[in-house]
Amino acid sequence: MLKRPLYNIIIFFLCILLAPYLIITHNHIGEDCFISFRYVENFISGHGLVYNTGERVEGYSDYLWVMMLSLFRWMGFSPILVSKFLGLVSTILLVWVGSYYSLKKLQRKIDWIYLATPFLLFFNPILHYHAGRGLETSFYTFLFIWAAFSFKRRNYANSSFAFAAMALLRPEGFIYFWLLVPMLFLDIAYSRTEKFPYSLPWVRFRFFAPYLTVVIGFIIWRLVYYGALFPNSVYAKTDPLNFLYNPSLHMFLQFIISWSYIPLFALLAVFTYHKEEWELQRSLVIPMLLGGGVLFFTIAIGQVQAEPFQHYMPLVPILIILVQEFLRAMKMRVEDNLPLIIGFFVMFQLLNFYTSNNLDAPRSRLHSRTFQFLSSWNFTARLKWYVDEQPILLHAEAGTWCRENLPADALIGADQIGQFGYYSEQRILDLLGLTDPEFARRGYSVELLLSRKPQPDYLVLMGFLSEKRPLLHPIADSFEKPAFKERYQLRWILRPKNTIDKTEFLIYARKDLLAASAKALATAGKEAPPEPEIIHIGPDTEEWLSRIRV
Repeated sequence: MLKRPLYNIIIFFLCILLAPYLIITHNHIGEDCFISFRYVENFISGHGLVYNTGERVEGYSDYLWVMMLSLFRWMGFSPILVSKFLGLVSTILLVWVGSYYSLKKLQRKIDWIYLATPFLLFFNPILHYHAGRGLETSFYTFLFIWAAFSFKRRNYANSSFAFAAMALLRPEGFIYFWLLVPMLFLDIAYSRTEKFPYSLPWVRFRFFAPYLTVVIGFIIWRLVYYGALFPNSVYAKTDPLNFLYNPSLHMFLQFIISWSYIPLFALLAVFTYHKEEWELQRSLVIPMLLGGGVLFFTIAIGQVQAEPFQHYMPLVPILIILVQEFLRAMKMRVEDNLPLIIGFFVMFQLLNFYTSNNLDAPRSRLHSRTFQFLSSWNFTARLKWYVDEQPILLHAEAGTWCRENLPADALIGADQIGQFGYYSEQRILDLLGLTDPEFARRGYSVELLLSRKPQPDYLVLMGFLSEKRPLLHPIADSFEKPAFKERYQLRWILRPKNTIDKTEFLIYARKDLLAASAKALATAGKEAPPEPEIIHIGPDTEEWLSRIRV
């Protein structure tokens, strides 16, 4: 048994050490977060919450995150740096709150087995991966566990505000409040009056009033401002209730495999439920209900194009808490076999630390990054890279090139609108529909593209290196149609200077614009190039490797 002060000291030092640990395992900021950053810049500039000036479309799906970044941007801070910092702080707070979830409020002596949760969270690869990606994922996960923690402690007002913040942070965030409504009435039915310092009507008021006030007010604002119940990205990205062919089932299997099958061990906590008193039962039921809600949503909604395992992030602390409860229950039943308990404790920690596959590059695997750092102690260089605002993805370099070489008033159709859109600063037509209601609801087709008024002046699309065709199959196939070839021509190819990147950007121009340009060149005594002009952009191989492997 550990005395409470010693346990507190251990958790405190873990949280302090987690900050530099998250920095050395950071890879690079993501892509989709730059959509939110562009909304922030337009909002602070006085254009409203819009991606393109004058077009009210909710192309982001993280309203509260955009508002938080806007506040810091108004104070003069870069949204890129602030998003990383908030992700780091959210992960630290997640470890702090998660470490105390299973403990009683005034518990003086703590079983050493309760160190399982803080260490599993500290060394969890998925939490490390998303902490610096620039999205709301880490903050959303912290709110998720804070809502569960507050409800378990019967601080219903705090729990209600946390659930309300989740509803403002992600479209599916409104679901989880309602999953715990039955638990509120079970609490009232199974608990004694000393558990409730307030009258029962006041308990219900503290739980329902904050949530309903915030969420209903936000829904009214969204309907008035955008004219839609859900963000436009919901219509563009999801394929709900497609159970016959649902890639999200495959994604869930990948999640289990990548996390070394630990989620399967968490299911064993279910078998401890009926043998516990009510207080322990409710501490199990709360994460089970919330985790079940996450699982049902991720499977029912269909595959969502997002960061690797982004929508499974809230499941991570929930499953870790259940793994700890399984270890606690097993320890109670085989108390005399300490080596067995220690063996299981160490096994879970090792399985958790090792990342078999996180659907991204091998360099982002936690054990790999940790060993790389230990073999080359260069924290100063990693910290410098961490606070560097310029991403190393080709998307940002392509956006910068278009801003400097294409007309400022050009309308650009694109299939990558994150970093490219943020750095181009030009009007963008998203062919995948995130910021365009028509493409979101009808899906991409070349007929829809060619019927658009106004017609895009240029099309900027990502492709495989040297293949000279767009990466996404629906777009690539449609570009072979005669109707498209009559209207557009491939004019520039932006290729990386380094030998690591395997993608390029293809820039198509309207033929009438090219004809005008060719006429101008002929007047100046020059000829238009017969083939697409190849332009190399971005860092060279040496610079790229020095940053990505620092």
